[in-house]
Amino acid sequence: GTEGWFQNFGTIAAISSASGELHWTSPGGTTGAISDSFNNTGAFYAPTAGGVDLTGMTALEFDVWYTGADAAIGVQFFVQASPGSNYVALGPDVTLIAGDSSATIRVPLTGLTAAQKAYVRTWGMNIRTHAGEASFFLKEVRSSFECFPLTSRVMATFAPGSPDRGLNSALVNFDNTAVQGYD
Repeated sequence: GTEGWFQNFGTIAAISSASGELHWTSPGGTTGAISDSFNNTGAFYAPTAGGVDLTGMTALEFDVWYTGADAAIGVQFFVQASPGSNYVALGPDVTLIAGDSSATIRVPLTGLTAAQKAYVRTWGMNIRTHAGEASFFLKEVRSSFECFPLTSRVMATFAPGSPDRGLNSALVNFDNTAVQGYD
């Protein structure tokens, strides 16, 4: 469904879900961004629980397409990462071609630091200025890798300076004062 997807800035209209795709409209002559509203993990139980850990992944893939009068529209894919939600563009702008419903756009994670890869709060796309109204469809967002870059992966160290005040997105359901440093 559309749970959590929203207009990040600019003009995005009529966000809905049907037939297994997220759908939204971008009016002509406008720009705008849509993202998943910072709830990648624990959306129903703890929407501020932390980020998605993409350590070892090399790219995000978006199955996205649009229909409209413009033959092509430029978009920029992005994430907001780290506890401070730092904005990071994922490579240069990409040109979407109208009606190409089979497109998978693969954007590299090379612009992210290790700390940002370990704590991705949201992902989304900026839609550049276009003349006519466009209807966008998003089938899926997924992470991918080109090879097996890791031989092991530390899931949680709880060391000073690690994400979430050392808790690495571990949730404290009650009695937070019983966990040292988790006031």
